[in-house]
Amino acid sequence: MKTPVSVSTTIFLITSGLASAASADEAITGEALKALHMDKTFEITQVNQAPGRIYFSPDGKVTRIRSGHTQMGKWWIDDSGAIRCNQWGSGKPFCVSVKSVGDGKYVAFDEQGVAQIDIHKVMDGNTLAD
Repeated sequence: MKTPVSVSTTIFLITSGLASAASADEAITGEALKALHMDKTFEITQVNQAPGRIYFSPDGKVTRIRSGHTQMGKWWIDDSGAIRCNQWGSGKPFCVSVKSVGDGKYVAFDEQGVAQIDIHKVMDGNTLAD
């Protein structure tokens, strides 16, 4: 079952500073993980892929732009609260844990613990067109 994302919880976490409370190399979980993603655009580099941007909409939709191509799907936080998943179209869900590496940067790890995505920058709102 997917955990619903609460806008009021996100606002509380952001205004109280809890969304950035994880120290370097610490996994981000629970409400902080939701707040990190909800209504945010990431500048990313994924293993063996070109750099791109990905936007996590509050309604569970996700959009990625890379090399001029746009891909749409859905995202959610799993029941454990420790894993963020997304699914592009009818493809297999791709799930990761996220760790802070300091200076507002993060790394996403696959289920085997292998680093898959470097998150260079997190921006408020949908900045895909910027």
